[in-house]
Amino acid sequence: MIQILLATIKTSIPRFTKTIVLSFLLVFILVTNSATAATFNFNTLYKGAGSSYDLNTQSITGLSAVSGTSIQFFQEGTQFSGNSINGVLTYYDNNNQLITIYGNLNRQDKSGNDSQAFYFIESNAAYTSFTGEAYLFVVPGKESVYSAGATVTTSSDPMASALNAVVATLNSIKLSSSTGTDSQSICVNTSITSITYTTTIATGANFSGLPAGVTGTWSSNIVTISGTPTVAGTYTYTITLTGGTGSGSATGNIIVKNINTITLSSSAGTNSQTINDYYPITNITYNTTNATGATITGLPNGISGSWSSNVFTISGTSSASITTTTSYNYIITSTGGCGVFTETGSILVNPTVLNTIVLSSNSGSDNQQICINTSIASITYTTTTATGANFSGLPNGVTGVWSSDIVTINGTPTVSGTYTYTVTLTGGNGNVQKTGYITVSPASVGGTIAGSAAVCSGINSTTLTLSGNTGSITKWQSSTTANFASPIDITNTTTSLTASNLTITTYYRAVVQSGSCTAANSGTATITVGPASVGGTIAGSASVCSGANSTVLTLSGNTGNITKWQSAITADFSGTVTDISNTTSSLTATNLATTTYYRAVVQSGSCTAANSGTASITV
Repeated sequence: MIQILLATIKTSIPRFTKTIVLSFLLVFILVTNSATAATFNFNTLYKGAGSSYDLNTQSITGLSAVSGTSIQFFQEGTQFSGNSINGVLTYYDNNNQLITIYGNLNRQDKSGNDSQAFYFIESNAAYTSFTGEAYLFVVPGKESVYSAGATVTTSSDPMASALNAVVATLNSIKLSSSTGTDSQSICVNTSITSITYTTTIATGANFSGLPAGVTGTWSSNIVTISGTPTVAGTYTYTITLTGGTGSGSATGNIIVKNINTITLSSSAGTNSQTINDYYPITNITYNTTNATGATITGLPNGISGSWSSNVFTISGTSSASITTTTSYNYIITSTGGCGVFTETGSILVNPTVLNTIVLSSNSGSDNQQICINTSIASITYTTTTATGANFSGLPNGVTGVWSSDIVTINGTPTVSGTYTYTVTLTGGNGNVQKTGYITVSPASVGGTIAGSAAVCSGINSTTLTLSGNTGSITKWQSSTTANFASPIDITNTTTSLTASNLTITTYYRAVVQSGSCTAANSGTATITVGPASVGGTIAGSASVCSGANSTVLTLSGNTGNITKWQSAITADFSGTVTDISNTTSSLTATNLATTTYYRAVVQSGSCTAANSGTASITV
């Protein structure tokens, strides 16, 4: 059982974890030393030089003292048994680390029939492999027999009987009161829970480290610690057995805590105030000691208390909404620490009639949209109790006044923007405000339209684009007259408009409105529509003799301007075509030697050019 439990223990454990860790892992072996474990407690441990020892080694050479405290050797069972005893050696080194060593005890050093020391060789946790490190356990009272550097010869006498005989002469001490009674936390001037230990062999006990008011006694193998501590502090007590053999001892802790206290730390009288409802109190503060918190009851609405870092603070603004003078008696109660303190105080609250302010102009007048440089609709409020008012957030050109319980806001805003104004009443009681909104729009600017063009009647398309406007486009308009005598509304609120398939010159403009300002028209864009080109007909076709001849051709019925004439020697002008620089309606052909065909090229505005009918002069 021991090796199974101890196989889980690290070889180095901080000493302060002894009670927690070992009581869990070794159950009762280390902490309670119950009757189910055989224990040998001793004070002096030596280690042999070298590492070549085995179970049958008779001599340990070159002894060196091992520095440690609480040195113990365990074997499971009510007594040690067997002549070769597997068990566990434990002690605390100079760094207060628990050292645990498995091994076998099978030899001893004797003087006559008197056992003086026991030989122990280290092993693995299963006791199947021995490392060759050897130790000497010195029986309490025999320490003077041995010294560093000495050589000790051991014998293989029966181990169990010898070790049990030694243990039977050693005093021991074991906690017999409830677990945890040897580590108490108690309030000063409060009786501790009695702490008791059972002892063996000893004939008495000495006590040290107990708080004032607490004493220890030994009687009939019972140690009793009891009393009422009178001084706060943290106490580590030690019980040292007297009589018998060995140095049985036990330690414990008693923490004595001071009683909670509370003291007014704000000015005298702050804990008994008179205030008007809806007004703040003068902060009330208390210093506390030992408590870990505090609660409060009895405060008026709006006032609260809180504890932090040993200071309790009462603060806030009363919102009791009372109609008669009312006294509020508060109670502060500590939490945590030792004892419960209570502290009382009072706050007398007088009823207060608060200022009021109510819109008296038309509903919505406190949320206006207005054009720049245009007077706002007057905004009025009625007030009670107040003696004046302050104004903030109004646009330039707009002012507010208070007179005879009437607040009036009016004027002409000169700067555009969105304004949130606040009216704050002065005098009277309470911090009463009203807010409203005035949106001042810049004047509408129509802007200009790019994209004016000349197009040919029929299939055409022109995109117009508005820029430089201030405000939103509400619509576009078109007209066949430049003065828009009878405009036609076009549903379009974007900055561009496409006009297509016009057959007549048309004028366009956008209508722009900024907020509540009067709408403005943009500049005008013109799409000039010209008639389609018509080539017309040519009179004057003739037959002439080759050589000296002259024929006059005349164009009529054309629409558009003559851009040139053309001639060719084929009727369909499929061959070589000769351009003739002539923009008049008549052409004289002379001295022809071969039959020749003529036509005029006519263009109306930007329309596609058209050819006239063909005239022929047959030669």
